[in-house]
Amino acid sequence: MLCVNKKNTKGFLMKTDKIIEAIEVAEIGRNDPASPNDISKVRVALKMAKFPAMPDEYEKILMSFNGLSNDGPVLLGVEEGNNFFPNVAKYNKEFFKEFKADFLILGYDDFYYMIFDETDKKYKLVDQDDFGEIIVSEEIDGPLAYLLHIDLL
Repeated sequence: MLCVNKKNTKGFLMKTDKIIEAIEVAEIGRNDPASPNDISKVRVALKMAKFPAMPDEYEKILMSFNGLSNDGPVLLGVEEGNNFFPNVAKYNKEFFKEFKADFLILGYDDFYYMIFDETDKKYKLVDQDDFGEIIVSEEIDGPLAYLLHIDLL
């Protein structure tokens, strides 16, 4: 497991604005920005379903790109009825039909889920089969870059 934290990766971590700038120049699929109303609706849907809240960094990215994709890997969005960038609330409700988790799935590819773990307030890239942790970070950049196969430096 790769553990990313602020103490030993000062040059690696970046502010959300820098992440957004890097995504703007990356050659990946991106949806139009999410509206504040769409984000608000998803906040309410997650709360009503007793899921963790969306983290601030993720919401800020959604305000620029309501979903991202790179030939398979996907960062979930909040738009209703978009199969290319699925709705994060609906995706989690469908995934967790029989139990509730202390984390929220924010993205996925064929092998991993990118989650936000409410218990320790960390972003994680976990194996789809056993949920073994691959990357753990206090910020979204490391797991997001790994998931989407993009360079955020």
